[in-house]
Amino acid sequence: MDPVDCIVVRFHFNGEFINDGKTIQYVGGKEAMSFLDRATLSLQRIQQCLSEHYVTVDGQQLHWLFPGKDLFDGLLMLSEDKSVETLSACTTDAGVADVYVEDPAVQDEEVSEEEDWAEDDYVATADEKKSAKEKPIDVESSSDDSDFVPPDCSSDDDEADAIKQDYKKFKRSKKMAAEKLALEYEFEALNVVKPEGNYEDDSSAEEDESYDEDSDGELIKRESEYARFNKKAEVIKFTLGMTFSGKKEFKDAIIRYALKERKEIKFLKDEGVRVRAKCTWPHCPWVCLLRKTSKFESWQITSFTEEHTCPKRKDSALVTSRRIAEKFESLIMSSPEWSIQQLKSTVQEKMFANVSISKIKRAKALVIGKMLAAKEGEYSQVFDYQLELLRSNPGTTCVVKLHPDFEEPTFHHFYVCFDACKKGFLAGCRKVISLDGCFLKGRAGEILSAVGRDANHQMYPIAWALVDKETNESWDWFCSLLFNDLKVGDGDGWVIISDQQKGILNAVHHWAPMAEHRNCARHIYANWRKKYREKDWQKLFWACAKAPCTMLFNLARAKLAQCTPDGARDVMNTGPQHWSRAWFRLGSCCDSVDNNISETFNKWIVEARLYLVITMFETIRQQIMIRIQEMRSEMESWTGIICPKVLKKLQKSIDYSAYCHAIFNGNDAYEVKTRVHRYTVRLHDRTCSCRYWQLSGLPCSHAISCIHCTTNKLDDYIADCYRVDNFKKTYAYCLQPLEGRAAWPVSQRPKPKAHGHINMPGRKKKCRTREEEEKPKTSKVSKVGTVIKCSLCKQSGHNKTTCKQRNGVPSASAPSASAPSGTAPLSATPSAPRGSARPPSEAPVLSSQQSTSHKRRATWRWHHQDKQREGRQLITTVGQIISLEIPSMYMEARM
Repeated sequence: MDPVDCIVVRFHFNGEFINDGKTIQYVGGKEAMSFLDRATLSLQRIQQCLSEHYVTVDGQQLHWLFPGKDLFDGLLMLSEDKSVETLSACTTDAGVADVYVEDPAVQDEEVSEEEDWAEDDYVATADEKKSAKEKPIDVESSSDDSDFVPPDCSSDDDEADAIKQDYKKFKRSKKMAAEKLALEYEFEALNVVKPEGNYEDDSSAEEDESYDEDSDGELIKRESEYARFNKKAEVIKFTLGMTFSGKKEFKDAIIRYALKERKEIKFLKDEGVRVRAKCTWPHCPWVCLLRKTSKFESWQITSFTEEHTCPKRKDSALVTSRRIAEKFESLIMSSPEWSIQQLKSTVQEKMFANVSISKIKRAKALVIGKMLAAKEGEYSQVFDYQLELLRSNPGTTCVVKLHPDFEEPTFHHFYVCFDACKKGFLAGCRKVISLDGCFLKGRAGEILSAVGRDANHQMYPIAWALVDKETNESWDWFCSLLFNDLKVGDGDGWVIISDQQKGILNAVHHWAPMAEHRNCARHIYANWRKKYREKDWQKLFWACAKAPCTMLFNLARAKLAQCTPDGARDVMNTGPQHWSRAWFRLGSCCDSVDNNISETFNKWIVEARLYLVITMFETIRQQIMIRIQEMRSEMESWTGIICPKVLKKLQKSIDYSAYCHAIFNGNDAYEVKTRVHRYTVRLHDRTCSCRYWQLSGLPCSHAISCIHCTTNKLDDYIADCYRVDNFKKTYAYCLQPLEGRAAWPVSQRPKPKAHGHINMPGRKKKCRTREEEEKPKTSKVSKVGTVIKCSLCKQSGHNKTTCKQRNGVPSASAPSASAPSGTAPLSATPSAPRGSARPPSEAPVLSSQQSTSHKRRATWRWHHQDKQREGRQLITTVGQIISLEIPSMYMEARM
């Protein structure tokens, strides 16, 4: 049943209403809950559910409590279906409908034994029991009636007789249980020893005196003069004389009240026998004093001023990080990627409080820490998880490796390649694999991944592994398992795309030496750009990377050499055969020069990277299950034979073919003339002298201009790897579901512990380091590379904070006025310090290529050295002055 279409009803039965004129209480009885469908909700349906928990009798009345009110002013009659509809409308999705059962009143005359089962459940009020005791009973008539048995009194309904007998047994057992409970309570009360000091008792000391026993042996609650605090109430309302179970319950109630009413209340006194709460707003009279009274030996409000003259507060100190974590724990756990700013805005809206970013971070850290602490035992279950994966998905490769350097079993690596992913990749994907690694969020460890490309140019996850570090050993272990699963062999006909990580280069060369290994051009450009930073050179570099033949590559490199000859020379030193299309092997049907498909996968699993090993792998597995299902549903709406994203990519070449003019030679060859160049196209061989058609499997603009000379249909000239049939073959294999952890098979292998990691100083980094050409997340423009200029001396390389003129250093041309005659003036250009090759007076002029942090450190270093030299020179000058004045003073004294 959907929780939205369900209503929860809490039945209160087998009790009695007590009205003292001020409040109404439902004393005694029991509670039971039922879940009812809102669509079929009726009075008859409620009565049927009540009969499942309690034997109903004629004359019973049902009442329901309006949400947010108490029994005195919110109790309504439940007598017809219209009132049931009102109950359903007033009860929200997260609320509970309270239904109270009022038994019929006691009859004056005695009833027969047959009817006793239906009226035995009634509990009379105190006044009715008193009048019943004072009324004389006709013992003779009573005995005659009880001894009389009609000759034909056998019941026609055996089930009703069985219910009567069961009900009588139930009443007797309930009475015996109540007497036993009272005896046990009295025994514990006699033997309990209360500790000294700040004693807080969870149960009220007056409860053993608040029950009396009636003539039938039933326990009835004595009417109380003061109200007792109900911690389950949604609306907190304090009254003078209200009793509490202890100081903790009172303080929690005060804090809940303050947060609800947007007030700031402080506990001025918190002593052994009293607690005083006071509103912190100046001149606000609200105050509440809780004291442990000797009258009832209970905690009671003895002084209370209810009036508030303060406004609602946004600066309440009660909104702490721990209370924020408690309120939004479920939301943060369900969405760990929830940003700090979004959480701060939500706290302001829901809790009416302006809190700092640091407090929000601490609150989120508490929830995340609690979530991770609950999963600390996951590493000990990796072998159980391995067995469950192998059981539910036969053919899956799942390898757990322990750390070889530790005697105690310690987790090291975990590799997973599902059988459905292997078969789907081999059935419909090209022989192109992208390898990359990414860090976990907020803790040590990395995920190594292998991602393929489906027929629609989308990512297709193949395998992934959790390792401690991205090293030569970890990549060699990962590639050995991956290439064995995919049957790569020596790598002939395969394309591997990665960055320039040495571990990947060595592993691919070791396990697939014949494979074509491409390097990501984006990483090549990031390294090249460190020296050649002009923005206009970026397009020239990418023209070299995307040139499909050597002729176009040389032309693009010549244009780059016109702008930066050194840059064009360094381009050839980066190994362009690994990142430029001009040297890629033909037949792979892949023209990618970057590794963005792996970056997409790393971002796709960003939420999973926050969790520990099993939860992380389960999150990734569930994401792939959902993705396969979504792809299967999406392709049902495709009508063509070529995947839609391939056609979208081909549209650019179709548009550019308007500038290509084809000339047919009469056989099978075409001469295509563009604005600058000429190319040869052979449709039968599906070749073009630009090499793009052979490289990507898609007709280039030159070939499209030739195809349009005979037909407008391009489907027959597109490689088969882009067809919808191959897409269906890829996603024809699905992952099988897993059982819950309690049903996993138990492995006999030793349970490993988590691998240790070192916490580096400072805040943990969760965002990856961006390349220099990437746009930052913030809206501010970066100041990296800016040449600073002093506003005082108008010199570059420093600002006015570190300028010498600001400190009043005299120049070299003007002697010091305060220096006595015969003494050397303070020089502005002292001698160079030891070990310095540059004159100290020259301020360091920083180039635009230096980073801001480097310039800041260099400026501070030279400024600090200048201050030290000035200090040493001042001490020398003062020493000279003293040496000249002392002899003159000595001569004056002798004279």
